[in-house]
Amino acid sequence: MARYYTEWTTLGQALKQARLSRGLRQNQVPGIAQSTLANWESGRRWPKWSDILRLSEIYRVDPTSFTPFFTPDAGQFVGVRHLEEAARMGDWATVWQEGYRFLRRHRQKVPLAAYSRVEQLLAQAISAQPWLGLIRQQQTLENELQVAAAMHNLGLGSQTLLHWFERLADQYDAQHPSYLKVLNNGALYAEKTGNLPCALEWVDRAISWAKAHQQWDRVPELEAMAFRLQSYQQGIAGHDMYAAVPVNTFVHEDVCIGFAWRCWNDNNVREWEELKKWAVRTWMDESPMPPWLTLWEAAWAWRHKQEPQPLQDWVGWWLQDGRNLWQAHWDWYLRDAMLLAGKSEHPAFAVWQHWWAHYLHRHQEEGWLTVL
Repeated sequence: MARYYTEWTTLGQALKQARLSRGLRQNQVPGIAQSTLANWESGRRWPKWSDILRLSEIYRVDPTSFTPFFTPDAGQFVGVRHLEEAARMGDWATVWQEGYRFLRRHRQKVPLAAYSRVEQLLAQAISAQPWLGLIRQQQTLENELQVAAAMHNLGLGSQTLLHWFERLADQYDAQHPSYLKVLNNGALYAEKTGNLPCALEWVDRAISWAKAHQQWDRVPELEAMAFRLQSYQQGIAGHDMYAAVPVNTFVHEDVCIGFAWRCWNDNNVREWEELKKWAVRTWMDESPMPPWLTLWEAAWAWRHKQEPQPLQDWVGWWLQDGRNLWQAHWDWYLRDAMLLAGKSEHPAFAVWQHWWAHYLHRHQEEGWLTVL
C-alpha cells in the first residue's frame, strides 16, 4: 500500500495546486464536501474518475493533466493492459465489454488506481461510440438498464443518456415488464437536458403505459411530475392546490414545487403563504421535508425585501453539503436555485451563474439556460 501512497500524495498535490490557482479554499469548492476534498488532497482517500472530471470542470483545467498521477502502476494488471491496447486500436466494443466485466469482477479487489483507470477507459469508449456496436444483440433489456446505470455512474452527459433510452424505447417491445423504466428514465434525462416538451412527451407515454398495464400506484407520481414540468412556464390560474391528493412523499414534493413555481411566475405572495401552510399540514412522513421550502423562502426574501444573503447562504450550503444530505435531489434543487438566482441579476449571484453555465455545458444540459 505504501507504494501507492506516494502517488496518491502526488495526485493530492496536483489537485491542491489546481484549487489554489483558482483562488478557492477547500470549503469554497462547489458540490464537494470540505472533508472529502481534504482527504483527496492529503492522499488519505482516492477520488473516482468522475470526481476528477467534476474538479477539472470547477478548476477549469484539462482532466488529462491529472492522468499521470491518477494511474499509478495500473498497467501491471493484465486486464488493464489488454483494455489500454484495445483503446489504442480503437476497438471500443472490446473496451466496453471487457471493461464492464473487469469492474464487476474486481470491485474492491484491486487498487483503486486500476479500477479508476478502467472507468476512464469506459468513459472514452462511450464518448467515441455512444451506443453503436457496444452492446451485443443477445443483451436483454435488464442488462441494458444496468449498462445505463453504469453510464450514469461514469458521469456521462444527459444528452448521451437520453439517446440511449430513445434507442431502448425503439428497440424493445412495449409489453416488456421493465418498459416503464425506459419511459421514466427517458423523461428524467429529457428534463435534465432542459427540453421540457420532450420530457412531457415521455411522461405522457409513461402515464398511458402505467394505466394500460394497471400499475396504478405509478400514475399519481407520473401525473405529479408532469404538473411540475408544466409549472416552470405557467401560473396558478385554473389550479387548486387544495384539490391535490399527495398519496406519497414523491407526489407531495412534485406538487408543492410545481405550485411554488406557479406562485413565483405570478408573483403571488398570498398564494405562496397558503402553499407553505398546506405543504406542512399535508406532509405525511416523520422525516424532514426536502429543503425546497427554505429555498423558496430565501428567493422570496430577495424578490420582495432585496435581501440577497439568504439565497446566497442557501446556495452555498447546498453546494457544500447538499449532495451528502440529499443526493437524489442535488442536481434538481441546484437547477431550481440557479434559475431563481438568475432572475435577480444581483452581482452577488454572478459567480454562481457563471459556474452553473459551465456545469450545464459539461453535463449536456444547456437547455436550461433558455427555459425561463
